[in-house]
Amino acid sequence: MRMTILAGKEVRITFAEFVKYGLLVTPASLLACRGVLALQLAVGG
Repeated sequence: MRMTILAGKEVRITFAEFVKYGLLVTPASLLACRGVLALQLAVGG
């Protein structure tokens, strides 16, 4: 689905590149979410 959206906006990217970027971004986003969760639990909110 996302590949269709990108193609509609004339962004040329292969599936392998799409997966590679996803694998690079996922750990950073998970760490950010984990940090926010830890902060919420520490504050008690």
